[in-house]
Amino acid sequence: MPTPRLPDWPQRLGALVVQRLAVPFAWGPNDCAAWVADAVAAQHGRDTLAALRGPRRGWRQALRQLRRIGGYPAALARAGLVAVPPALAQRGDVVQLDHTGPRGALAVCMGADALAPAATGLAAACMARAVAAWRV
Repeated sequence: MPTPRLPDWPQRLGALVVQRLAVPFAWGPNDCAAWVADAVAAQHGRDTLAALRGPRRGWRQALRQLRRIGGYPAALARAGLVAVPPALAQRGDVVQLDHTGPRGALAVCMGADALAPAATGLAAACMARAVAAWRV
């Protein structure tokens, strides 16, 4: 059973989005895995996705870490997140997009769009690009 979200999770998630709007993508501290871990921590008040964090200097290190943790679905399931069809993803849920990297990028559903780190800060992708989703 997943940990319940904090009562003020919408405000906490909103504050994190505002804080990260203009922070550019950086392997490790602000890549898609770290962003999702931070977003889930903001909603739950604890770092349930610590396995997604770590020093990464490029996509090769990120891919090695991803293999080590068994892939995104396994890491998210171990943290108590439950897979749902992407069409049922709600604000704050974790989604996997189809367009970035060999395994797809993780993002946070914000409604019709999902946010993920990009070169100039958080970027929106249409939720139609989500290929997997997990309830936070």
